[in-house]
Amino acid sequence: MVAGEAVAIDRRRSGGRGAWLHPAPACLERALKRKAFGRAFRRAVVVDGDLLRGQLTGSWRKD
Repeated sequence: MVAGEAVAIDRRRSGGRGAWLHPAPACLERALKRKAFGRAFRRAVVVDGDLLRGQLTGSWRKD
């Protein structure tokens, strides 16, 4: 995640504030629906659900 900008998948575990998300599409959909990323990062964030879905699952389709 770039500070104050957008949520992104970081598989290398770089420094900074992070949030753990189970790599299942249902978990991502639930987190998006509940707006969990803003609470986890303790700030307003821009969440591109399609981009995260593609990075996490390899498919941009919502199943």
